[in-house]
Amino acid sequence: MQYVIAQDVLKRTDRCGHGFSCLSCSKDCLCPVVSAVDGAVVFVDEKCTRKPYCGYRMGFGNGHICTCPTRKALFHQYRV
Repeated sequence: MQYVIAQDVLKRTDRCGHGFSCLSCSKDCLCPVVSAVDGAVVFVDEKCTRKPYCGYRMGFGNGHICTCPTRKALFHQYRV
């Protein structure tokens, strides 16, 4: 599926090391979202190994958060 994300969000995603592959892949290639808080914090599955390294995935307590503006927009717009 092709996802469409606003240009200002894409510009804020300035550390993407994967060439925005998330915009053209199936939802299976994305780290699964476990929960979201106030639209600002997105918790992803701590066992996600879909991307060997992602500069936006950060440890937080016993889990991981995703700070990627594009990934957060995908979750909020498309629920993936």
